Amino acid sequence: MLCFRSMTKTTKDPETYPRLLTVRQACACLQLSKPTVYDLIHSGRLRSVSVGRVHRIPVQAIEEFIAGADSPGAA
Repeated sequence: MLCFRSMTKTTKDPETYPRLLTVRQACACLQLSKPTVYDLIHSGRLRSVSVGRVHRIPVQAIEEFIAGADSPGAA
């Protein structure tokens, strides 16, 4: 994922990238504010994993969200 590669300066191997992003990292990838990302999570439009009050967003969920935004009829 292009946005995530730009955030990791220590490795060039995609297999070693984290599979889960913090909300802050997701904000950077999507170029959205923190409240907007939380709204997407709570509305179910962006999948996340919750442990207590902490949310982590799978890289695949970011890619699915972007793909869905590109499809016709996406709001």
